[in-house]
Amino acid sequence: FLRLSCDTDPQVIYNLMTTQWGLPIPNLVVSVVGGVGHEKIEPWVRNILRKGLVRAAQSTGAWILTGGLRESVSRCVGEAVRDHGAVASAVSQKKVIAIGVAPWGLVHNRQQLVNPQ
Repeated sequence: FLRLSCDTDPQVIYNLMTTQWGLPIPNLVVSVVGGVGHEKIEPWVRNILRKGLVRAAQSTGAWILTGGLRESVSRCVGEAVRDHGAVASAVSQKKVIAIGVAPWGLVHNRQQLVNPQ
C-alpha cells in the first residue's frame, strides 16, 4: 500500500509504482466510479465488470483505478480481478492491474498501517 498526501506530485507516485514496484507501464488507465454505500449492483453490471472490463484491461495492458472500498462498483471490480487471478495461469494470461484509491479516513484499522520509522 501507499499512503499519500493530497498534494503529492503524481509523477512521484507513477515512478514509485513503475520503478520501485515493477508494475508495467500502462497503455490505458480506466477509472471505474459509481454507486455509493451498499446499494445492490445489477447482475448485468457484474457480468460486464467480470468479463468485459477484465478482458479489456488484460488485452490493452490497462490499469484499472477504483475507489478502493469494499462497496458497490469498486467491490465488483475487485472481485472480478481477484477471480481472474485465481483462474489465470502465469503462462497463458497477463496479470490485470487494479489500484484502489481509498480515503484515509475510511480505511479500517488504519492505525496499524502507520509506522513512525
